[in-house]
Amino acid sequence: MKRTWTSEELLEHFTLLPGELTAVGNKSGATRLGFAVLFKCFQYEGRFLRSRQEAAPEVVRFLATQVGVDPTLIAQYAWEGRTIEAHRAQIRAITKIRELRRADEEALLTWLCTDILPHEHHPERLRELICAECRTRGIDVPDDIAALIETGFASYETQIYAVIVARLPPEIQKRLDALLVSVPVTEGEEEEELPLNLLRLDPGPVGVESALAEIAKLHSLRAIGLPPDLFQGYTPKLVERLRRRIAAESPSHIRQHPQAIRMTLLAALVFQRTQEVTDALVMLLIQIVHRIGTRAERRVEAAYINDLKRVAGKTRILYRIADAVLEHPDEPVREVVFPIANEQTLHDLVAEYKAQGGAYRQKVQEVMRSSYRHHYRQILPALLEVLDFHSNNTAYQPVVEALAVVREYVSSRVAWYPLEVSPPLEGVVPASWENIVTEKDSTGETRVNRLTYELSVLQTLRERVRSKEIWVSGAAQFRNPEDDLPRDFDQHRAT
Repeated sequence: MKRTWTSEELLEHFTLLPGELTAVGNKSGATRLGFAVLFKCFQYEGRFLRSRQEAAPEVVRFLATQVGVDPTLIAQYAWEGRTIEAHRAQIRAITKIRELRRADEEALLTWLCTDILPHEHHPERLRELICAECRTRGIDVPDDIAALIETGFASYETQIYAVIVARLPPEIQKRLDALLVSVPVTEGEEEEELPLNLLRLDPGPVGVESALAEIAKLHSLRAIGLPPDLFQGYTPKLVERLRRRIAAESPSHIRQHPQAIRMTLLAALVFQRTQEVTDALVMLLIQIVHRIGTRAERRVEAAYINDLKRVAGKTRILYRIADAVLEHPDEPVREVVFPIANEQTLHDLVAEYKAQGGAYRQKVQEVMRSSYRHHYRQILPALLEVLDFHSNNTAYQPVVEALAVVREYVSSRVAWYPLEVSPPLEGVVPASWENIVTEKDSTGETRVNRLTYELSVLQTLRERVRSKEIWVSGAAQFRNPEDDLPRDFDQHRAT
């Protein structure tokens, strides 16, 4: 029982009703108070207190006030003997709650494994559900609910081991066991690394090398060949619980598990690592596209800052130039304008306008395209090979179609897409990119520049993936948003 109670909680849970006051009416002194405390705490806890120390002092004082007894008399109430046994029997008769038997405990375990653990694993929530179920069945709440929950989990996991190992073909089981076999790091070296440890490693800093390493890791995980529906019917939290069981175990300890347990735990690890590596690759793609833009902006800003001077009083200068030109419209510029603003001042004005206007954005795009072409584009074919993008929203289907075009021509060397291809532009290419994505060829035909189009598609893809309008097959964080709702939601709506 918790130790601190609000006045509202005391009123709600420990107020003696008229019929309950009748039950304590023929008792006096410590017996009267002890019975009231035993009774109301039994109603709240679903079980009898084992000692007076379990009763919160605030609860004792609140009940003592109602029965008109000094709260210190609770110390005189005997928690062993015929009196308390008689009180327990009387309380059971009033509440119609009987003692917990072995058969009841087994029935609770079956109920836990069948109806609760498939969709609920939080300890506090499980405790609440068990207490409510005991009240419904009219039995005592077990003294050690935590032990009951652990036993239930163990029984439930035993069932899972049998199901999962039956779903794994023998060749896949061999591949899972192969993860526990040592392989030399390089020829001639004595040190060895385990495939399992290599698969556990997280990606390094954002860059081409880390992306290529994660792609290779994803290929290795997928090569194991786990069925996509291996854990169908089990919640991600359960798979996470199974995975945690061997997260920190050494391969030698994992080998000691019985086959069904070993296969299930390794499969849970590989299943979740496949999702995590897929998520990591999507995140790397998002970060790389962002890095291309931010680095280009920094480079362009640095270049402009080097030769840009802010022109003080430019409004006054422009007014004087306009006034002089209107007064002497036929005079040479050198005679009318330069006396007001010298040639260098005008150069500074032009440079400032270009830096603040469209020329700045165009320069940034040129630097981005150069950086993408000479460095980051080398990972695009490998990323498109392992990442499968989808969208449930028709408004974003053009982005998925654009990715299909990019994937088809990712290894091509043509500067423009063929005229018959017509890659989608609307809803794909940002407005600020339209003027550089399309170009005129020597015949005057409007063509789509392949590299610039790829980069603009990646810019749009980054935004759509971050908002989950576009999702990735096999991912967890970037999964299909329809999977966010449990598949058994309708059956367990009330829970």
